[in-house]
Amino acid sequence: MRPQRLYSFLVIGGALLACAVCAAVNTLVDPFRVTPVSWQMKNLEPYKDLSSQIRTGKAGLIRSGQWQVGLFGSSRVDNAWNPDAAGWQGKRVVNLGGSGGFIYETIGAARYFLERQQPELLVIGIDPGDMSNDNDTRPKSDYYTSPYAQKDDLDRELRYVVGLSTFEASLETLGRARKHSPGEYTPHGLRLRPEVAKSRSQMKFIRDQLKTEKEDTTGNIDKDKAELLRGFLKDCAKGSYQVVLIVHPVHALLHARSEDAANPPAVFEVTRRKILEITEEANALRPGGFVSYWDFCNFHPVNCELLPADKQGLDRMKHWNDLGHYDVELGESVLGRALGWELQHPEWADQGRKITRDNIEEYLAFVREGYRTYLAGPGAVDVAWKESLLKPKP
Repeated sequence: MRPQRLYSFLVIGGALLACAVCAAVNTLVDPFRVTPVSWQMKNLEPYKDLSSQIRTGKAGLIRSGQWQVGLFGSSRVDNAWNPDAAGWQGKRVVNLGGSGGFIYETIGAARYFLERQQPELLVIGIDPGDMSNDNDTRPKSDYYTSPYAQKDDLDRELRYVVGLSTFEASLETLGRARKHSPGEYTPHGLRLRPEVAKSRSQMKFIRDQLKTEKEDTTGNIDKDKAELLRGFLKDCAKGSYQVVLIVHPVHALLHARSEDAANPPAVFEVTRRKILEITEEANALRPGGFVSYWDFCNFHPVNCELLPADKQGLDRMKHWNDLGHYDVELGESVLGRALGWELQHPEWADQGRKITRDNIEEYLAFVREGYRTYLAGPGAVDVAWKESLLKPKP
């Protein structure tokens, strides 16, 4: 029995030693910021990266900091809403957007945030087509394996301390620190992608995007998503913070059709009316109101930037990474317009409008007329190219 006992001792001892090493490294580094402890290496902050487990990392930002403002939404928020913009004037702001994360994930992240923070402001981005379909992205991401799942998952918490995937992320963080190479995400959650600005693949991505984009721009609202937003704002009415809803801009070409030239619709009209209705209901629950709804999904000139003349992709649009994602400069203008900052681009000041019962009809007319102008102007060339691309081959 003695050799067997020695073998068992070595195996168990080796396993315990491995766990101890993992625990020491993982808590010292804390690559996803989910286990904040006093002995953590603070100088590693710029080198932590969330890209392999975005929801886990964003939940870690909530756990590890004290925030006055939370920014929520999809990759449009993740990539373009700068929590360190000058307009915040030093407020503690965190970007909690997640690539591929739409309204179900957005509300889940916001609820997790509110359970742990006492903010002044929530800014929630809404993707124009999200409210008109039943797509739930949570099973397709790391949402259910992250703290957002709102389960007391002991296995998950142990994985953060002794897990091999966390240990691997810790070693990668240490490697970036050794090379002085910052992570893809800033310490406040903005995704920095300098390679996008230099990439020559923009037009290839746009071609693929046009072939797969099939959002319903005029149809019915998904009832479950509408109720999710309504219920969340109803709960927010019990708090003391403000909420700003922002319907994101998208590039005009994404949903443009030449057949609409004679009678252009106000795209996403049903969505806009429903968001206004839900906003009004929520504001009635707190004296003076607390929610404002801003809409940037229109045909303002900045949303109508022409595609590069070279359709092979050697040139790029200036403020659009593709037809759905705008850059940080335009993102700062979107936030600034909705939050009353001094704008660096006064020519973009009328891109977004605060929507109320008194002006929604005027705004929808503005959308229709902008669409008409786009289809009749230089953008018609891009629309013709798009339709030639989508035309079935004989």
